[in-house]
Parts: sequence; C-alpha cells; structure tokens
Amino acid sequence: MDTVLKVMTAINSFPQLNLQYWPYYLLVLVRSSGFFVLSPIFGRRNLPVRFRLGLALILSVMFIQLYPPAEIFTSEPSITYVLLVMGEVLVGLIIGYITIVFFALPAIAGQVIDIQLGIGMGAVFDPSMGTQTTYSGMLLNIVMTVYFFTLDGHLKLIRILGLTYERIPVGEVRLNPVLPTVAMEAFFLMVMLAVTLALPIIASALVSEVTMGVLMRAVPNFHAYMVGIPLKIIIGLVVLFAMQPFYLNFLDNVFNEMFQATENMIAGLGG
Repeated sequence: MDTVLKVMTAINSFPQLNLQYWPYYLLVLVRSSGFFVLSPIFGRRNLPVRFRLGLALILSVMFIQLYPPAEIFTSEPSITYVLLVMGEVLVGLIIGYITIVFFALPAIAGQVIDIQLGIGMGAVFDPSMGTQTTYSGMLLNIVMTVYFFTLDGHLKLIRILGLTYERIPVGEVRLNPVLPTVAMEAFFLMVMLAVTLALPIIASALVSEVTMGVLMRAVPNFHAYMVGIPLKIIIGLVVLFAMQPFYLNFLDNVFNEMFQATENMIAGLGG
C-alpha cells in the first residue's frame, strides 16, 4: 500500500502527468490509437497488437509533454466527453484513411497491369492487409513501402499526427461540411495516379496486339495464340521492370499528394 501511494505521489508531482487530468490523457491516447487502426504502415495485420498499443501509448506520453492539459478536462466523463472521444478517434482514423487510400495505388495499378498481361486471374494473399493482390501489385507495393521508409515517411506521418494537437487542440474537433468532398477528391486522385502508373503497360500491350494482328494478316499460318500471349507477357514484364527507376520518381509525387491530402483533411476538422 505504501508503494502504491509513493507511485501515485510521484506521478502527481511529475510535470504534465497529474492524475486529475486523466480525461485529457485518455483523449490524447484515443487520437493516437485511432491513427494505428487504419494506417497501412503502423496498422499492418502482421504487427502484434501489443506493439501497436505500446507505440500509441509512447506517442501519447510524448504528446502530453509537448501539449499539456487544460483545466477543462478536470471534470468527470459525461455525454459531452463521449462525443469528444469520438471526435479524437475521427482525427486518427482520417490520417489513417488518407494513408491507406494512397497505399492502395499499387494494388489497383497491379490489377490493371496483370489484366493487360493476361495474368489477372493469378493472385496472392497479402498478409499485411488481409486481402488478395496480384503479382504486379505485390511487387509495386513492396517497392512503395521500402521507398516510403527510406524517405522517412513514417516519421513524417508521426510528425503530422503531432501537429494535429497544435492545429486542433484536444477536445476542439469540428466537422467541416467540405470534409466528405476532400475525402472523395483524395480517392479520385489516387485512382487517376494508379491509371497513370499502368499506362506504360497498357501501351505495350496495345503495341503487342497490333503487332500480332499485322503478323496474322501477313502470315496466315502464323499461330498468334501460341506466340502472341507469351510474347505479350514477356514484353509487359520487361516494361514493368524497366520502369522501376521512373516509378521511384513517380512515388515522390504520390507521397507529396498524400501528405497534402492529409493536410486538407485536417483543415476540414478545424485545423
């Protein structure tokens, strides 16, 4: 009992960690935890739940030190407090939503690419997202994830999460009517970028089809199906691997658009 009292006294005397502000601490933890629910970087299914909860708790303690609590959170929870919790969850979920939308780009582009190559029926299970993805989509996703960590994009996301506490103080989340519009714009932008990424493969498939058509007209005994399908796959794969250096430059633009869309969504919450 004496040990418990000593611990409580130490916590109460520690700056910004006074137990009378526990409703504030909970709101900070809820916002950080919501960020880990949808994020394809920190919320991957193959990451242990304890790891994600521990990281959310560590970030919460850090943000509490940077943005100390206000007196308004000394009261007991109520219906109003429940609404505040829902608002804080929404902030974290929105950041995760924008991230997962743009990280779905390789899956959509890979689906288009594999259909053009004639191998769209083949798919593998992605344990990180718990969904089926094509071979090209898996390759593009691996490159995108590795490059994202190389650019310290995960630190940028954490920095954005931290800035939300400055731009949207805890308990002051406000929904803007333009928020759904901004979310849809981010989704349509991602689809447009995915189609743009698949355009070289679509062009190579078109050239292959035209070439096979010309050969069939010139050589009536030419077995187009025996030669054309493998040739189409080979040309598509060569183009896919040849475009990887350009894919990295393309990803720079994708990440910039993702962070800009996140900023726009945060502005729609009152920031």
